[in-house]
Amino acid sequence: MASDSGGMAGKATGELGETSGLYGTWQLEVKTPFGQHPATLNLQPDDTGSIDSKLGNVPLENLEMNGDSFNAKVAYPYQGRTYTANITGHVEGHNLNGQINVDFPMAPAIKFTGEKQ
Repeated sequence: MASDSGGMAGKATGELGETSGLYGTWQLEVKTPFGQHPATLNLQPDDTGSIDSKLGNVPLENLEMNGDSFNAKVAYPYQGRTYTANITGHVEGHNLNGQINVDFPMAPAIKFTGEKQ
């Protein structure tokens, strides 16, 4: 269980030192069927975050961090519609691996890799 050291308690479980490896800014390479695209992922100790890409900057919703893994939902407006997706990731050292699952029939899982900045 995380302690309230410096106001960093939240939904994150496990030892604070483990989860805190997720916190910060990650430069992502998102591998879509249409090529690779850069994005920036921000994860904060207060269990908030955002992702910034060519589609815009959107907040992470229902963000849960546990040890060295996280999951969240995002909602992107695109061409007059809003698309939602689940995003999951797992950190190993300074690298992050994960995938985005768009809530759209027949949409493939989109993989990403990232490096902590």
